[in-house]
Amino acid sequence: MINWRPYLLIGWVVGLGFTANASAQHPKSPAPGTIAIVGARMYPSPEAAAIDDSVVVIRNGRIIRAGSRSNTPVPPDARVTDAHGAVLTAGFWNNHIHLMPPDLLEAATEKADTLQAALQAMLTRWGFTTVFDLASSTDNALTLRRRINSGEVAGPMILTVGDPFFPQDGTPIYVRDFLKEHGWINEEVSRPARRANWIAAPMA
Repeated sequence: MINWRPYLLIGWVVGLGFTANASAQHPKSPAPGTIAIVGARMYPSPEAAAIDDSVVVIRNGRIIRAGSRSNTPVPPDARVTDAHGAVLTAGFWNNHIHLMPPDLLEAATEKADTLQAALQAMLTRWGFTTVFDLASSTDNALTLRRRINSGEVAGPMILTVGDPFFPQDGTPIYVRDFLKEHGWINEEVSRPARRANWIAAPMA
């Protein structure tokens, strides 16, 4: 048996046709009940060997069991998805994103469905279960992460470095226009001490 970290989403790597079909069937929130995905060739991690004819059991949106069919029973109450001919992975990491699509900029007040649809279009429909935000609004990124972690919004695990900063007069034109349009403060610094003063507390 393979120990899996629980994920809200699973990445499918089976070609655009199956990916589009899977994303179209993805619910707006983790589905209640039990689902069993059976028959796929499963890659549980980059280090582990592939498992042919696998079984993955998901209960209330969380993976509870995964392994080969020979040692992973399918619960009798499970809704079974036949994945023969497909490839199943535990999820991809995207190590360079910015949480800047318009629908993600107001994480504190935006409707959960709007945030979730934006995350799905940008990330989760492609199988990304963990993402590394290299420059976005710190407060907004942490708020979005809290809403995901609470289960209110289905989305990936978010790692973030917080706000970007640029040298004096060094903000790219397209970034400067974006920041101005959305009311962000000037992110330029001329001295390291000034940037240090902006860091009020470590990010949780």
